[in-house]
Amino acid sequence: MRSCEALLLAPKSSVNDLPNDQNARWTQHFDYMQEFSRQFDSMANADLPDKLEGHNQAQAEMMDEQCILVGSDDQVIGSMSKVECHFGQGNRHRAFSVLLFDSNGRMLVQRRSTEKITFPGVWANSCCSHPLDIPGENTDPIQGVVKAACRKLEQELGIASSVTSKWQFDHIGTFEYRCRWNDSWVEHEIDHVLMVRADVDIVPNPNEISETRWLSAEQINEMIAGSGEWEGQNHRPMVQDDMG
Repeated sequence: MRSCEALLLAPKSSVNDLPNDQNARWTQHFDYMQEFSRQFDSMANADLPDKLEGHNQAQAEMMDEQCILVGSDDQVIGSMSKVECHFGQGNRHRAFSVLLFDSNGRMLVQRRSTEKITFPGVWANSCCSHPLDIPGENTDPIQGVVKAACRKLEQELGIASSVTSKWQFDHIGTFEYRCRWNDSWVEHEIDHVLMVRADVDIVPNPNEISETRWLSAEQINEMIAGSGEWEGQNHRPMVQDDMG
């Protein structure tokens, strides 16, 4: 059972500074996310004690990480473990999505490992995760998500932080996103979208990623539409800026 909805918050000024074709694609693909929207089932929080039983140990251990709780305006209101943020009704927290393009205008997409606790085996954008309530990630929202993105790009894709720390990330927008995976697990995020261009070798972590592909603009549009080779494929409704 999947039920998803998204609400665009105040886009950053950089969205309006994008070329017209990229700005239009941002709007187009946000509209795509809204097409997936519908009212969530009312679901009470289930008991938590055995919530991680049977899951991969490495993935279960990361569920102890402290996410940053935020209000609907992305203002920090506290912190909470990743498992509590994603279990039952969930709790709104800050997140990021990285759209990584190469010099040929292709965007990297990844298929999440089947070991993942939420959305296993699902296609997603280049890298998406959460800034944590740790120094460097829990202060300024944009600086925090960029710092977190560098950490996760190394952990998931093997791109050294010494490389990504020199990249110019463009913060292109922010939106509220909620999507239920099943009766137990849900995402509820204020998602900061980062776009970056780089030619880089990747070494995917198999505990995080089962497959990667570099997609052209046409292929990204097919993926979003669920057409061609993507017909019947399972992927997260997500904002995509499909050209560099």
